[in-house]
Amino acid sequence: MKFTSLLSLGTALAFVGFASAVPAPQDATTTTHYCGGENNLQCPTGWRCCGPITQFGGICYQGTTGLCPL
Repeated sequence: MKFTSLLSLGTALAFVGFASAVPAPQDATTTTHYCGGENNLQCPTGWRCCGPITQFGGICYQGTTGLCPL
């Protein structure tokens, strides 16, 4: 009986732990900006839109000029 109670308590604490988890904040260097696509999204100022541009859009990269990464 004690084992079942401890198992129930452990399971409940695990669910509470998962439910209260907060994702880590992302800074500008890890945030992905999308452009184009069916919503005609725009890159932030100082960024350029690189393809492939699909219905979901392309990806923005820092800098207004330069080659787009493959």
